[in-house]
Amino acid sequence: MKYQSVLVFVSAIVGTLESPAQDGLAPSKHCPLPIWHGPGDSYDSPDVLNFQSSIEEMLGISIIRLFIDPDSKDDRRTTYYGNVNDQVELVVE
Repeated sequence: MKYQSVLVFVSAIVGTLESPAQDGLAPSKHCPLPIWHGPGDSYDSPDVLNFQSSIEEMLGISIIRLFIDPDSKDDRRTTYYGNVNDQVELVVE
């Protein structure tokens, strides 16, 4: 499988994560896994969507795809021309 080594790595990380209890409620089994595409890609590209469905299917966890701009073309453009520090601040807000 194309993503086998990545899935093993993600599985090892996710296996150690648990959502903290909030307001006295019991913690959920896993935190959602955020993924952020690389340079020249967009959050809704076929490769990112295939990766997301592979992780969800194999590990049974939810994925949060991070993006800077909801427009796919503009999101791809920000990977080359955006300020990474500003982008990280935007995503963590």
